[in-house]
Amino acid sequence: MKQPDGAYNYKGATEEHLKLMRKTCPPGVQIKAAGGVRSLDDMLKVRTWGVSRIGATATETILRDAIKRGFGPVPPHLLDTPSAGSAAVPAGY
Repeated sequence: MKQPDGAYNYKGATEEHLKLMRKTCPPGVQIKAAGGVRSLDDMLKVRTWGVSRIGATATETILRDAIKRGFGPVPPHLLDTPSAGSAAVPAGY
C-alpha cells in the first residue's frame, strides 16, 4: 500500500528471491517480479535475472520511459493521454 510520503510498506520481490526462483524452476516456468518494479531500469534489471513477467502498478510510467528511450513506436492512444493515474483505459485492454 502506498504511504502518504509516496513510499510503499512492502519490499516486493527481491533480487535474491527472483534469482533463487530462476535457479530452481525449470526453464519453461515463467518468473514474475511483483512489487518493487517501478521504473524501466528496474524492469530491465530483473529481466537480466531471468524474469519474464512483471506485476507493476507503474506500467504507464515504464511504457512512457520506454517510448522516450526509443524502444518502439508510440501507440496512438498514448499520444494525448493525461498524466499517470487519470488516463482512461482503451477498450479491449
